[in-house]
Amino acid sequence: MKRLTMALALAALVACGTACREVAAANGRPAAPANFGAVKLEQVQQFLNENGKADARTIVKTYNWIKAAFHYEPADQTYEFSPEELQQIAQLGVGLPVGEAWNVIHTALMARHPGKIAATPRWTFNSAGAAFCQIAIVYASTKEYVAFFGTPIGADGFSGRYDADVWDLMVDGNMWTYEPGQFEPTIYKAGDMAYLPQGSGKGVQYVDHSWMIDYGRGNIISMFPFGIIAPTLFITLDYQSAWQEFVDFAKLVIQNLIGK
Repeated sequence: MKRLTMALALAALVACGTACREVAAANGRPAAPANFGAVKLEQVQQFLNENGKADARTIVKTYNWIKAAFHYEPADQTYEFSPEELQQIAQLGVGLPVGEAWNVIHTALMARHPGKIAATPRWTFNSAGAAFCQIAIVYASTKEYVAFFGTPIGADGFSGRYDADVWDLMVDGNMWTYEPGQFEPTIYKAGDMAYLPQGSGKGVQYVDHSWMIDYGRGNIISMFPFGIIAPTLFITLDYQSAWQEFVDFAKLVIQNLIGK
């Protein structure tokens, strides 16, 4: 079983997936395959096992399906969000009880970006970089995502190195970070903005409790091997959470590509 899991993980990390179709969008939105009308979220249900549950094969097959279905166009530099806007929205929740803060932030996002935001955020576990937290994806395209992220009990781990830029817009609590050769932590508090440039990495500690808006811009699908697949297959074996994250991501990408 261990060898099977390792083989599946390796396949996920190196698989190229099906070749992407022609770029169709002339309106500045992320490109969709020419046959995108045939891409339905229900197609991923076929990857569940005979008991209707997610397993290691489910995670690998769903990842490859996402890579084949959605095309990232690096030349497209138009974006739905800016870090500055999201920081302003995050600051609306500063000082409020956490549950109320997320309600206020979610309402503001839906008002500013109608039809783009998940109507009901779904919280699920995430253990990227061995930091066990929870996440709710509220916006996704092939080049951007916005998520609510954090933990009520603290966690620490590695940020990851991505083919994308990542900003954390603090809502509550403290986040400490450091880079190699840094001997005192950089401390981010409620209302602050933290930035992880493309290709860089940091040690991270979410102190006691920590909540933030997580915003990524770049090749989002390339973040999945570190952010979802590797921790699922090698650490937690929590296939259900990984499946939920993939489904929520794909649902929002489809929603924002075809306007449904």
